[in-house]
Amino acid sequence: MLGVGEAVSLVSKNGGISGTIVGGMDDFSIACRIKKGECNLPESKEGGEKSFSADCNNGDINIKFIG
Repeated sequence: MLGVGEAVSLVSKNGGISGTIVGGMDDFSIACRIKKGECNLPESKEGGEKSFSADCNNGDINIKFIG
């Protein structure tokens, strides 16, 4: 579980990114890039006060937001 001040950026090569972010999805602008995997988040979403980005190669992105 990760609490975010203003921004979080996660990068993984040959492995997945998963976990829980404290806050609602609407609190974040989201940018995700994935190769050879699946993602449960939108590729792009604007409008949040905070920034979340994830870049994953050869793995999945599975992030949950809890507020």
